[in-house]
Amino acid sequence: MCTLSFETNETHIEIVTNGLPNHDFHSGPGCCASEQDRTWLIPLEPANNTACDPIVSSDGCTMAPERGAIAFAVNGVAIYGPEDGPGGDAVAGQEGAYEEDRQHVWLGLCHGHSGPGGEFHYHADGNCMHWHPEGEQTWLNYSMESSRTVTEHSPIVGFALDGYPIYGFVGWDDGGEVVEMTSSYQLKDGETGYNGIDDYEYVAGMGDLDACNGQWGSTPDYLEGIYHYHSTWYNGEGGIGFPYFILCYQGVV
Repeated sequence: MCTLSFETNETHIEIVTNGLPNHDFHSGPGCCASEQDRTWLIPLEPANNTACDPIVSSDGCTMAPERGAIAFAVNGVAIYGPEDGPGGDAVAGQEGAYEEDRQHVWLGLCHGHSGPGGEFHYHADGNCMHWHPEGEQTWLNYSMESSRTVTEHSPIVGFALDGYPIYGFVGWDDGGEVVEMTSSYQLKDGETGYNGIDDYEYVAGMGDLDACNGQWGSTPDYLEGIYHYHSTWYNGEGGIGFPYFILCYQGVV
């Protein structure tokens, strides 16, 4: 069962969680998800890294770890980057972009699974925490499409380790219109995601989001504007939405 508590002081919020989600889940081949002793500490007022200009590139930004937690979801579950244990893009592999022949990797509900040590984590999506079965539905009825409705701004699904919020797929464009946010990464020529992050390149302006997979702008929670990230499923040209959550931090970590 998911447990989560938090305390605040003048500068930070501390979240203590057992790492289990608030929804049904699949452990995956790593078997088996187990309670963790996780403490997340983030600033109440995130500070920009002035050396980081992600609209141009990720140069000067603090890169998210290639392995392990890069952020956490509002239910306390760890959010990992795109790469899996063997080093491939776990999401691209799950979607059939390449055949993972180094180690069996499989993602379940919300593109999550557990790894060595039993920590359940998301590699993409993360909307399970806001989706609820209705009527005779069960969690087996969940799909990404069932949670991706482009009718209103997505709620917060998590927080990056720099303290900035991560929203779901849908946000507001510069004109205040509701749109599905797209990433600005594409596969390099001839690549499939087999080599993970190295197979992708940033193309400024291709999608809505910058090199960290975020943008500055208004949200329902911060009407005056804040830097924030989005989870993404597509890039600006309709390809896969690498890095799915974040790839670098706009803020100080």
